[in-house]
Amino acid sequence: MRNTLFVLLAFSCLGITQNAFSQKQGQARIDSLLLELPHAPEDTNKVLLLATLSYNYYPINPDEGIKYGNEGLALANRLQWKFGQAQTNGYLGINYAVKSDYPKSIAHFQAALAAHEELGNKSNVVPRWSTSATFTC
Repeated sequence: MRNTLFVLLAFSCLGITQNAFSQKQGQARIDSLLLELPHAPEDTNKVLLLATLSYNYYPINPDEGIKYGNEGLALANRLQWKFGQAQTNGYLGINYAVKSDYPKSIAHFQAALAAHEELGNKSNVVPRWSTSATFTC
């Protein structure tokens, strides 16, 4: 029994390690995305590319994340693509939060929430708490 548990644990750790290194991360991921950007047509895929760049920049350089997020949001607005607007607003909210610009962060999160609610994307909508809810730490 003990050997079986050890073997299962070893295989699960192997799987976790393999998944962690199967995709580019950090600056390598950003460099890969930046190589695709000049060749991307002005469509929804470019919005997703810009949104992904925005998200990947937040821990490294949130100013760059904001730059690419704003580009993606502008394109999503031109295309009138609600899902792209939701994604880019959410990632802009993260970048602004990292910079401690909470008013802008909240505004982008609220815009993302409204778009996801309008689209019926329940997995992207956090339950709203009543104003009388109390929280304890």
